[in-house]
Amino acid sequence: MLLVYPKMMFKRFVPTALKKPFWWLFKAPQHRLGLFVYWVEIKGHLILLLTKLFSGKHKNLRPITICVSNKNRSDALINYLSESLLQAKYRNLIYLSVYDCGSDDADELATTLKSKWGEHLYYETKFMPFARSKAMNSAVRNAITEHVFITDADVSLPIDIVEKVNLFSANNRIWFPVCQAYNTIEETSKSWYTEGKGILACTRKQFEEVGGYDENFITWGGEDTDLWLRFWQKNYFCCRTNEKNLIHHWHLSVDGAAKQWHEEK
Repeated sequence: MLLVYPKMMFKRFVPTALKKPFWWLFKAPQHRLGLFVYWVEIKGHLILLLTKLFSGKHKNLRPITICVSNKNRSDALINYLSESLLQAKYRNLIYLSVYDCGSDDADELATTLKSKWGEHLYYETKFMPFARSKAMNSAVRNAITEHVFITDADVSLPIDIVEKVNLFSANNRIWFPVCQAYNTIEETSKSWYTEGKGILACTRKQFEEVGGYDENFITWGGEDTDLWLRFWQKNYFCCRTNEKNLIHHWHLSVDGAAKQWHEEK
């Protein structure tokens, strides 16, 4: 108790501007892997800065595949994810890979998506309990392009998603954007979901190099952080950016309890 109290007092008087650097230096979970991670991050930020300064905007954009798993969230997939992508810039460079775990309306979902995406869609359905790791591995394996963006069905993506995937998932970078998540059923307020790492962009080669998601995670939760740490172990720079137009819509969690999102500290 005597040790805890001074620590609390210290945190109280540390300026907010210094809290994030202190957290990065001493508490960022990736640093538990070893001192090499500090160098990977510093080098990664420098290369990203130079890329932003000297790369020609919108030059030689590579096509991307949006990879998503689904289990009875077809309305969200159609109305949020698919609809936002249909409004995106460089729509001709976007493909969609959907792996459906035997939804009740799987056939209807396939018909609707095919009418909107045509040859830009790869759709597979297989009756199975929802296991995000296995479903996402299958969606990535079915991807039409080398660059992939992994996301959930109940997410709306920004209109510049093609440009951002091209910028943030190149030169040994893996992009783990931070979304804003609605935290009420009425969707009247939202918070930064800083804990989540389930949305990411990489190449299929990078994904395969680390072995994809660990399918020992048979339900939902934990598989995203596990993958994130394995990217660091392979010396990849896991780039995080706050994306205000990347929106996670409210829903009940898999176990039926209301999902709780947290305010950014």
